[in-house]
Amino acid sequence: MSLTPAELAADDAALKVLTNRLAEMAEAAPSHRLMLLALLATYQAVASVHPCCTRTAAEAALQVGGRLLISTLDALPRSNLH
Repeated sequence: MSLTPAELAADDAALKVLTNRLAEMAEAAPSHRLMLLALLATYQAVASVHPCCTRTAAEAALQVGGRLLISTLDALPRSNLH
């Protein structure tokens, strides 16, 4: 599926609105750990319910997870307290 420039611009605008709303929710969450877990649970639920996006969502999650893991190797001590 190829999007027109107008559709891409609309998607970008909608993405910014949703990102800002999620960032506001993250600020109000009891902890960033709980917010991240809630985001991941929601991500999985949405991807599972919409099979047209499940594979793309899984690939994106793996890429992000890999980048996060690589960027934090030996950077921070491991702790069960956080």
